[in-house]
Amino acid sequence: MKQLALAVLGYVDAKGMFPPAVVTRPASGVAGAYAYFQGTEGPPWQVLILPQLEEQARYDSFTLTGKFGGVFNHEAGVAGVNATPQKTRNVAFLCPTSPHGSLTSGPLGLNGPNAGTNYVAVMGGGPKPTTLYCPGFVGQVKCDLAVWGPTTPTNDLPCRGRGYRPLSAGGVMFLNSKTRFAQISDGTSKSFLLGETRYGQLASGYNWSNGAAEFTWASAVHGGNGGLANAAVASFSLNTSCDPVTAQCVDHFCYAFGSFHAGGAQFVMADGSVHFLNDTITPTILRSLGQCASGDGTLP
Repeated sequence: MKQLALAVLGYVDAKGMFPPAVVTRPASGVAGAYAYFQGTEGPPWQVLILPQLEEQARYDSFTLTGKFGGVFNHEAGVAGVNATPQKTRNVAFLCPTSPHGSLTSGPLGLNGPNAGTNYVAVMGGGPKPTTLYCPGFVGQVKCDLAVWGPTTPTNDLPCRGRGYRPLSAGGVMFLNSKTRFAQISDGTSKSFLLGETRYGQLASGYNWSNGAAEFTWASAVHGGNGGLANAAVASFSLNTSCDPVTAQCVDHFCYAFGSFHAGGAQFVMADGSVHFLNDTITPTILRSLGQCASGDGTLP
């Protein structure tokens, strides 16, 4: 994770701001902290930092102005020009302790080596949303649903997309964010940047009548419910029980952060430091650390 932390900070040096969790390009401007509209799903943070990971050739293989799929195989037909590089494994985003890294997906998924990730952006922190949809939700749009958010961190509570996967704009990296160091008022050593996960969905655990759902390290917005594939909200305890090889984990709010390390999971703070947090950490502290301008960020 330290390598990823340095790459993100290298992006900040180059661009003057942290990378957004994912870029979306709406068809027209819609105001509000969480605005939904038809548009084009762009690249996630993992693709944006590839030059800082010294993977310029892989970066150049993507068409950044083209559509990025969120779920494979379900969205394989609409991922278009970026489908192949999105489905190609990148070991920089796989934890060596994860047994999922050596798996191979069947024809319902990637039909090849697992290309998932064990590292996601922390887009905020807070309790389970009680509202059905985020403010600004527009209609029951399927597949073409794109999401875009504010350009500064907010203290808004997390809210839902079309399904269970929540959104937040209270962290350092979120939808279309442009967060600068000065906006992290809780302090960079007290604000999550990245977190470890073991819930990256595999097709074998999430089958539909028309295909399967599988995320990759380069997945973007999950068009089916408006959620983000490679970002999550700090809310529940670490390492809650769910195996994406055999079950549907990705759409459920409580399955966000965890690892195959005994006793906890690793997190990167906004200052680039890496911390191993024990499973005993309370949800209240996790939620606080997920926010970057809450006024009460604190390390356990």
